Amino acid sequence: ITVRVKSDVFEENRAIYKWLFEQVDIVEPMPVAGTGAGSSASTAHAPAPALFALNPNGRIGRLRFLAYSVVMYIPMFLLILIATRLPENLAIMVGLVSLLGMIWLPIRLIVLRMHDFNMSGKWLWTFFLLSAVAGAMKRPDLSIQASALFWLAMIPVTCWPGDNQENRFGEPNGPNPLWVKITAGLFFAIQV
Repeated sequence: ITVRVKSDVFEENRAIYKWLFEQVDIVEPMPVAGTGAGSSASTAHAPAPALFALNPNGRIGRLRFLAYSVVMYIPMFLLILIATRLPENLAIMVGLVSLLGMIWLPIRLIVLRMHDFNMSGKWLWTFFLLSAVAGAMKRPDLSIQASALFWLAMIPVTCWPGDNQENRFGEPNGPNPLWVKITAGLFFAIQV
């Protein structure tokens, strides 16, 4: 129970508030119907973040990460194919938009996936900084090492399960629809 009153009003009515709180018995909260022990009802889930969005808020599970990884490139490749049929100036603009999408959307997906096991996406800056330092130093061996480190870090991002409960980035997503399961399977088929 929260009571918000101005301090002077509280002081004037202190006795009433004291009496009111003495009358309240604190007991365990009653379970919501369908969520108690032994219930087959599932807990509330957050809606899955949209595939094509700019904000990196929310979290996604492993299968959705794999499915989104496959699906997100289809419109971008179509844009590039369309750009080949356009006048040069317009084709350059369409190509740049597609390129920006090919850069931002995978980063966003990795951040959403990291949120699923309660890690900040700021850790990705480590790999970007390592690559930038390697490029500035004109050391291709460091670039290769930074790239290898990134791909090694992608193994747990892809394989480890996320938190089953709410974390600082929100609630887990609900069950995956059939299209997510099929597309995630397609991801593995493409890899082979």
